Amino acid sequence: KKPEEGLSDRLVEGIVKFAGGNLMFWGPMFWKEVGYGAKIDGRMDADLYVSIMAHILL
Repeated sequence: KKPEEGLSDRLVEGIVKFAGGNLMFWGPMFWKEVGYGAKIDGRMDADLYVSIMAHILL
């Protein structure tokens, strides 16, 4: 796209929103692999992070 061109339909993808909800998914990445994922309810804080890491790594 040239700077003076507007957005065309082929460059824009629509988004469908529903129920006003959200989803937070967290997963560790290691040197050789991706770790297990975890669904987070609410916000991630230090205590939750340590709890997840202890569960995944031990």
